[in-house]
Amino acid sequence: MSDAHIFERRSRAMVVLLCVITCGVLFKLYQLQVVRQDDLSALATNQSVRYMTIEQPRGRIVDRYGRVLATSIRSFDVGLRKKNKAEALSVVERLASYLEKDIDSLKKQLESSADFIWLGRRLSSKQYRMIKELLPVIETTPSWQRYYPYKSAAGALIGRLTLDETPLSGVERAYDERLKKSELKLPVLRNNRGERYFFGGRFSPELHQPVELQTSLDIDLQVYTHMVLAQTVEKYAAKSATAVVVDIASGELLALAQAPDINPHHRDEVGRIRALSDLYEPGSTFKVLSFATLIEQGRYQEHQIIDCEHGRYPIGRFTIRDSHKYDALTAAEVFMKSSNIGTVKMMQDIDESHFKNLIERFGMMGEIRLPFIEMAAGRFPKKKRWGEVRSATISYGHGLMVTPLHLARMAAIIGNQGRDVDIKMLHDEQADTRPVDAKSQQVISAETSATLLKLMESVVSPEGTGPAAKIDGVRVAGKTGTAEKVDPSTRQYSSKLNVASFVGVVPADAPEYAILVLVDEPEHGRFGGTVAAPAFQHIARFALAKERLARDTDQKTANHMLSNDQTCRSEQLVVDGVSIDPCLKSLRENIRSIVHAGLRPVVHGVGPLRLGLLSQGEESYHLYLGETL
Repeated sequence: MSDAHIFERRSRAMVVLLCVITCGVLFKLYQLQVVRQDDLSALATNQSVRYMTIEQPRGRIVDRYGRVLATSIRSFDVGLRKKNKAEALSVVERLASYLEKDIDSLKKQLESSADFIWLGRRLSSKQYRMIKELLPVIETTPSWQRYYPYKSAAGALIGRLTLDETPLSGVERAYDERLKKSELKLPVLRNNRGERYFFGGRFSPELHQPVELQTSLDIDLQVYTHMVLAQTVEKYAAKSATAVVVDIASGELLALAQAPDINPHHRDEVGRIRALSDLYEPGSTFKVLSFATLIEQGRYQEHQIIDCEHGRYPIGRFTIRDSHKYDALTAAEVFMKSSNIGTVKMMQDIDESHFKNLIERFGMMGEIRLPFIEMAAGRFPKKKRWGEVRSATISYGHGLMVTPLHLARMAAIIGNQGRDVDIKMLHDEQADTRPVDAKSQQVISAETSATLLKLMESVVSPEGTGPAAKIDGVRVAGKTGTAEKVDPSTRQYSSKLNVASFVGVVPADAPEYAILVLVDEPEHGRFGGTVAAPAFQHIARFALAKERLARDTDQKTANHMLSNDQTCRSEQLVVDGVSIDPCLKSLRENIRSIVHAGLRPVVHGVGPLRLGLLSQGEESYHLYLGETL
């Protein structure tokens, strides 16, 4: 066999061998890359990738402009294992001085049978740095502490948590599902020495911002309203005061304030959201619905003469009285001067069913749709027929109970041309998506609403019961209310226990805000027109001025409204001989005075304006609506 033939055979064998090897390699690659790809990829990931768990704190609560109302800050829990009792006792003695705790109470904890005891919860970073020298005898665990920057200005409304972050009340509890903390798992690569690295590309962690719940509140307005209520409580020696401010166009709650209120940092304080939970007899503010029924039924004639019986009118075995002894009044004057007798006489020709139907359309008998556990429904006589006496007393606001929010919503509906207003607690919250009959959205006609606003404007006139609610340059529509409360000891209505209120809308010619102010059991006053109306005026002026500043229009009117604020005038203070005047001095001048006195100034609001309000608390001064620094 020739050499050429042998070479040819060998060449063919090599080609066949290479083809076989290539096919084998391709087959193996097919198995690895296609058939077993998922299994091998999972195996590689399992060997090299680990997950780091990062605890995401509880979501922040902010106002409509993003200002923080509640947030979580890093803190530490400190504990001790009692391996060596003598060593543990020594640590406790030193720890007591660092934490400013009673040493006897800490020593008593050592007497428990547990091997591990908690010595301190929710310690700040500053406290942690102080006790680091005691490690590793003591053990520390990172945790989160809830912080509420505005404290009692919105304490009950925002709510509070237990040490274990279980929500107890307020927004914290109502929206717990959206706020509660979660865990974020981040993938990291591990090398053969066990070192971990964040890896780019496929395994890069997708970090996201913590959850944020944006409420509809305007914290400037909330703080101001709270302070006006605190001054009202002090001035009239009242038991409490409550206010609600609703944006009529959106139905959003801009302020829901009360005084006194709880500080959510103080865990021993127990509070409730009075505007949502407290039921009261609304008194004459409820006459708005009586006159709405009269107008809707075509029974209201402005100049009709009503005999008001000189202040006393018997119905059955009861006698209805007026606070003033009126004789003949026109129908419009009955509302303006808030005559119980005149209202009852005008309502006697109205079928009870029509009155009930209108009350139901305004949502007075049910709960307002908000997720708070504190929500209360209105209470009315349960009998199918109220009868003459009950219908009469309900027509002027006695014999029924509603919450302050019910009355604020009533005013918002009237200011909204008679259309229903869906109350919201969240900013830009989507309206209820359930199908609603278009007719049901119109609670009363636009014509009825316009007539009611005209009547409510007369209340703020010099001849009405609420001239103290008047604002220069702004048309105000409102209604005063004064209701006697039942004395728990006698179970009879008492003239000494009253609820004074004022509800209204501003401006009356183009309503933007519905506002209710309620003052419970004032000792130095009685009537809604003298006790609640001034607070309404301050809150309404502030809301309008702030809104006009935001729109950068009518600057002169806004300055005039705030410069004439009587609350501001009454807040002239002296600290260590240094005069602090929120009205006559500029913001810069007052800050210099406060710093010179060794105190801390805290500025809120927008400018450029002179100060609208100034208050002292917890070694600091809070200044509102000052000049821009």
